[in-house]
Amino acid sequence: MDIVDNSEPMIKIPELLPHENIYKIQVGSKLFKISGASLSSDGPSFFTDYFNAQKDSPQVLILDRSDRVFENIMNHLQGYPLSVLDERDFITLFLDSLYYRLPRLKRMLQKYDYYFINIGGKHFKFSKSLFDRPGDSPNYFNLLIDAMLVDVENVFHEKQMIRPPSHFIPFVTRSSVLFQEILNLLTDDDYVVPSHISISNLLKECKFYCLLNLQQRLIPHRITRNPFCKREEITMKLHHLRRTGIKLLAQDTDIKACEIRSDSESSEDLYLCPQKKRKLEASPAEWDMVSYQRPYVDKEPRDLIVQFDATEMTLFFNKRMKTIHVQVANENDCHILKNLLADINRKHNIEDSSFQFPQFQGYVFITCITMADLTVNGLPCKNLCSKIDEIKTNEQIFDFCNRDGMMPGLSLHVIGPSLWRIGVKDQHIILLPLKLNCISNLRQFNMNLQFL
Repeated sequence: MDIVDNSEPMIKIPELLPHENIYKIQVGSKLFKISGASLSSDGPSFFTDYFNAQKDSPQVLILDRSDRVFENIMNHLQGYPLSVLDERDFITLFLDSLYYRLPRLKRMLQKYDYYFINIGGKHFKFSKSLFDRPGDSPNYFNLLIDAMLVDVENVFHEKQMIRPPSHFIPFVTRSSVLFQEILNLLTDDDYVVPSHISISNLLKECKFYCLLNLQQRLIPHRITRNPFCKREEITMKLHHLRRTGIKLLAQDTDIKACEIRSDSESSEDLYLCPQKKRKLEASPAEWDMVSYQRPYVDKEPRDLIVQFDATEMTLFFNKRMKTIHVQVANENDCHILKNLLADINRKHNIEDSSFQFPQFQGYVFITCITMADLTVNGLPCKNLCSKIDEIKTNEQIFDFCNRDGMMPGLSLHVIGPSLWRIGVKDQHIILLPLKLNCISNLRQFNMNLQFL
């Protein structure tokens, strides 16, 4: 007998039993009367096998099962659409589809268009089509519900049980309020999350349910178009970046046309020193810059602007060598940077030792402030050389160029969030500040303290 797929209407019912006959089935304490046509609509089954064996004098079939569940099954056999209210209805229907050996009902439930689940004490019914975007499937619900149905069926058949094993009703101990917000976001692209809902908590829920596309769309970011470079830029926090989204943008005529020098800067501010004693004059426009393409969301990469929130960053100005380095001391930030740049470092033969110094915690990178909106001690810094001369100090800093000894210089500590770009050239990594606030002494630090 051909079994009709559940997605197709049943045009002709096979005659597994005489269609005109009426058969009696007692389920629990309730007696049901059903035609041979209805029983033949989903078979061969437990019912058709039983009544075919009782052709001469069919007896009342008595079953020790739930009459409430069987009422739903009887509606299905009579051609009515399935009525599933919640996760309990769904799992009990599936268990009895195995017990009664109803192939069409079992297949319909396996391919049902909706998921039913209890999250945080609230019943949810939602369409599987919500997860059609790349990255949103496979997800928690695929793995939980679909795998659960397969496991129950396998155990039932392999152990030759007289009835399907009892199974837990799907329940998730997560926030029902946050999951409702997730459904709203999946349903409506223009939905705005209410201000009292934490985006950080929503991101954690997306990670738990493996909704990677939605997670990327929710991550705080800003997309702008740079009118000077004529390119789009994306600003994101360091800890939100993913290694798979990191790309290295090789310089082309469009990038070189981007004028990033400031007329107020002296030529001395352009000196960079990788490792050797000689000075290397280089504009940041000559470096290959890191871009970013959000996984599952963006079709093309954009120039990346990274926001560092940790304040454990220090700028070192070498007065004699005219070089600038930045120390990233935060352990978590260093771990993220190492992971993000691993592929670039490998491709360009960049050794970790090039930005590691035994005397300093974390990483130390070359930097250049030609295009930075720099504030020092609460005042805009338009000319760095003048500002350094203005700050009277006899400070000695480490000679990062020669990797040994001390040099006259100045250290400035970054406070608050700062914006940076990342560049690569000649086996070196450069961090280019775009916007940052620095202080030079304890008094300035205390001025930034806040009352509780």
